[in-house]
Amino acid sequence: MYEIGLALTNKQCKKNSGQYYTPEDVATVMSTWFDKLEAETICDVACGTGKLILTYLNLIGKEKALQIINDGRLYLYDLDKTALNICKTILIKKYGKAVSKVHFTHCDFLDAKIVLPKNCKVISNPPYSTVDSLLPTWDKTSVAADSKELYSIFMEKILKQSNSSVIITPYSFILDKINNIEITPAQLALDPCTGSTIITDVNTGEIKALVSYPGYDNNRLANGVDAEYYAKLNDDNSNPQWNYATQERTAPGSTFKMLTS
Repeated sequence: MYEIGLALTNKQCKKNSGQYYTPEDVATVMSTWFDKLEAETICDVACGTGKLILTYLNLIGKEKALQIINDGRLYLYDLDKTALNICKTILIKKYGKAVSKVHFTHCDFLDAKIVLPKNCKVISNPPYSTVDSLLPTWDKTSVAADSKELYSIFMEKILKQSNSSVIITPYSFILDKINNIEITPAQLALDPCTGSTIITDVNTGEIKALVSYPGYDNNRLANGVDAEYYAKLNDDNSNPQWNYATQERTAPGSTFKMLTS
């Protein structure tokens, strides 16, 4: 009711700050996708009054929801203190005293001091608006400097710090990021998110080209190992260190039909 009321009484303010209420059907679809992702901790960035996280907890059932809450594995972030308190009140009404173990963080998520917990997955409806200048407390990245869009800056930070995520996304934005390989299908929970291609000389069988996807940066594992990068590779469900071209038995599919047709 608080978010709906704001939208009616202060629509321009909501628009300027990029805050938008998540519709029920959208929250349900996002929660269904989110449930399929593997991670130890659950985060809702820009949670507002809790539409997304409440829908997700309802989806998985009270027993599983309480297990996550009691284990201290639920993290909620928002800049709007009133919205965050409403979210907390709703959770207490539904799950009782266990909610004291939920991590409620009233903050500017883009502040460099705010860091997501390790091995987490994120569900989020980030703000959609532009900024005239970057705050001094934010990380100075090329995405932030070039776009000056809250959505882009939020998404960049979420993708960098989480194992996986489900985020409300403008089609044009996400398509551009995929085309430029700035984000991968695995990060978006797309299936399939792996593949391989081998090109051979039909006369000699000589391999002309071979690629496995996803891959990784060999330079960060040579002459000293980047421990954080290596840990991220190991936690990636798409197994980027596995060479799908040489270590998988895969049916050739329709590629053989040209010889028999």
